[in-house]
Amino acid sequence: MGTDMPRSAKVKSKLKIYAINNEENDETFNTTAQFRTPYTVSEDQKILQQFLDNGGLSQAKGNLIWKSMENKNIIPGRSWQSLKQRFKMILKDKLDFHGVTLAELKDADHDVYGMEDDDDEEKEPPKKKFYTVKEDKKILSFICETKRFAETGGIAMWKMLEDNNVVRNRSWESMKERFRKVILKNIEGYGLTEEELERFQRNPSTKGLQRRHMRK
Repeated sequence: MGTDMPRSAKVKSKLKIYAINNEENDETFNTTAQFRTPYTVSEDQKILQQFLDNGGLSQAKGNLIWKSMENKNIIPGRSWQSLKQRFKMILKDKLDFHGVTLAELKDADHDVYGMEDDDDEEKEPPKKKFYTVKEDKKILSFICETKRFAETGGIAMWKMLEDNNVVRNRSWESMKERFRKVILKNIEGYGLTEEELERFQRNPSTKGLQRRHMRK
């Protein structure tokens, strides 16, 4: 039995063979480890374009929008988790590089969803959202286009605004209060014509506005 290899020699031999196999497969291991290739400028821009075209900034904290992007194969080979993580990095460091502002993403989101900070995860109730100048102008445009200057003091017209979704996610009570307490006080700052301003002045429900003009 003198020809048997000692146990210690067998162990060393196996280790040597394993080491050789590792060296032979080193390229394969490296390829696998490097499978997560860095995002390209083009891929970043595709993500941003999705949000600029379709809104969704308010949904980005959730998962549904990212799963939808993965299902649509917006960026082949990228999982929804990867897309979500990459977008966080873009928001933090790369918006300026791509020439996109946070305000543009918010505007696009508001046009589609009409709200902020909404997602499919459990969270605190959304805070009250302030009116924008764009919303104020939508209210004024409706009144001017339908010639309902004399109806601003009632209820029917405001319910019509709500029913027609003129300003998304705003109740008729909210729009009426906004008109009475804010818009009228700043009526000259919305680019209305002189004729339109005069029509508001002649409205009995805007006598205070008329007196302010007379004092000028």
